[in-house]
Parts: sequence; C-alpha cells; structure tokens
Amino acid sequence: MQNVVVRRNYNWSSSDSQYELKSRVTEDLDSYGNLENLVLERWSSGSSEWQYDTKYSTHITNQKVSYQDVFWYDSNWYAVYRTRFIYDSLGNPIEQMFMNWDGLDSTILWKEEYTYNYSVLFSDVVYVYPELRIPQKHWMNNQIVSRHRFNYIDSTMSWIATYSTFFNYKNHNLSVSNTYSKLQAVVFPNPADTYIGIEIEDPAKNVQITLIDVYGRLMLSKVVNENQRIDISNLKPGVYTYILRASSGEQRIEKLVIK
Repeated sequence: MQNVVVRRNYNWSSSDSQYELKSRVTEDLDSYGNLENLVLERWSSGSSEWQYDTKYSTHITNQKVSYQDVFWYDSNWYAVYRTRFIYDSLGNPIEQMFMNWDGLDSTILWKEEYTYNYSVLFSDVVYVYPELRIPQKHWMNNQIVSRHRFNYIDSTMSWIATYSTFFNYKNHNLSVSNTYSKLQAVVFPNPADTYIGIEIEDPAKNVQITLIDVYGRLMLSKVVNENQRIDISNLKPGVYTYILRASSGEQRIEKLVIK
C-alpha cells in the first residue's frame, strides 16, 4: 500500500498576516493505484499535532464501488454512511445507493438510477448552468440523459419513485480542438450483415468497440483484437455509431450500416 499526502489546506490570518495550517488529505493507494482510503486530518495549534477528522474508504468488486464515511471521535473511528455505485462497461455510474451504516449493518435510504446517450462523450458536452446538478459528473464518460430518484420503504421492503430529471441538449456550432489522438483503425465490412472485424494499424493493440443505435442505446461493448470476428446477426438493420478506444487513449468514432 502506498501512502500519499495529496493536499494541505491553509487559512489566512489577517492578524498575523500569514497563512496558518488548517488540514491535510492523505490517500492510501493499492498496488494498482486504486484509492483505498482517503483521510482528512485537522491541525491542532494547541497540541501542535494532526488530529483525525473523517475517513472515506473504497471497496471495489467487479463493477460495484462502495464508499464508506467514518468519523473520528473519542480515539475511535465511527461508521456513519455508505454509498454504493454500480457502473456499466463504459465506466458510467448507472445506480447510486445511499445507506446509513454502523460498521456492521446497513439501512437503505434512497437510490438514483442514470441513463446515457452512448453516442456522445461527456467531454464533448458543455454544461452551462450549475443548477442542473449533474450527478457525479466527474465519473461519467458519456452524456447523461436522465436520472430517477427512489426512496426505500423499510416496512414494505419496496421502492417509491420520488422524482425524475431529464436532460435536453442543444447543438451549437463550436470550434473545438480535440484533445485525443484519432485511432488508426476501421470496422469492416461497411455495410455489414452478420459479422464485423477491425483492421488496426498496430496489430499489437487491443481495442474496445462500442456500438450505439440511433436512440443512443448501448448495443454492444467488448474488447477485441484485429483477428477477431464479432457476431452482429442479432442486431436490426440500420445506421449505428461505433466507437473504437485503445488503452493508450486513442479513439475513433464513425458510422456503421447494418443491412
């Protein structure tokens, strides 16, 4: 485990005309660089030492990520909340569940569910108004379409819908310089019938292919190599958007016709 102090916070003292140490954040990373714990400590000027305040723990299992909030009190950590996210294969959160937690048992309070337009990247969208309250936007990879809130009724062990938010977007003619390199690869044949393949300039690269229909629905997502045939016989005829992404960050977005 790697322990890294990532941030120190200071307050400006007008009486002393200098910055005074306030708090620091420390991250514990596993051997793969994933966040395991984030600890907030506050500086005590009286005792001249760091004192624990709050800890956020992360647990990753398949496509589920749980975040646990615990607070330092009377020389012990006390659990309070747990938040669980479920992600789709493209890294978008599709469900967030919030629970009270005492360290052993969880009590479900509410959850939110999210849908996306997979043909549009989140980085290609300009969100102008902060009051839109885009949920967890720094974890999204695609354009959010809707979110739905549900409260949990413990007595009946059921969910009650409380509200829904739908996001509408307007196209603007903007001059944008793409920050990613275009992947030198192409899907063939195009038009296609029952299968497709990928021709890659660098055969050593594996790429992720994503197929999106005209309604923005995710129809296919998998990691493939150049020599692999992909069965599309179950897809209806029409025009699809395909997105090719390499682990290096390069990507290519084009149209595919299935006849």
